[in-house]
Amino acid sequence: SSLLLSASLAILLTQLVIWRVVDLPMLITPPYLIAVIAMAYELGRESIRANRLSDSLSEAESRLTMAADAAQLGLWSWDSGHQRVWATDRARAIFGFQPGEQIRGDDLRTHVHEEDLPRVREALRKSIEERVKFYIEFRAGPPGRATSWVSSQGTAEGEPRGPIHLVRGVLRDISEQKQAEKEAE
Repeated sequence: SSLLLSASLAILLTQLVIWRVVDLPMLITPPYLIAVIAMAYELGRESIRANRLSDSLSEAESRLTMAADAAQLGLWSWDSGHQRVWATDRARAIFGFQPGEQIRGDDLRTHVHEEDLPRVREALRKSIEERVKFYIEFRAGPPGRATSWVSSQGTAEGEPRGPIHLVRGVLRDISEQKQAEKEAE
């Protein structure tokens, strides 16, 4: 009923302006202002909703990071389309990257021990082609420096019949475990 009243008022006021009974510019007529106020109200509501969603997302990310840190896990994802890698600070440290340093797919390859690189590539290839989870242990670290043993598992993600666009997983430094196994032999 308010919409009908608003439309009736708009038609009446428009006709009064056209007949020059009322001398108002069309853009400041009450029906126009009502529409502008309604749009501003809706925009404000959407902005508040977006802000709340952003806060919820930040809180969820904080919880995930805290849980991963407590478990001594590094989280990572690789966007194959853009060749960009996102990684938590712990994952960066395992590979020998600085916090905040931009990492590309090729940068990761140089930080995987050359003897283990073919196995890592094969595990990722299989995961991408067969759409299965992967698990692999390998050595990693900056070129020319000491390496750490790393356990990584994850999965490739994409459209059901389309290309894979994201590979994500978790890392854990298992150097102490490997050292203990070596000493036990």
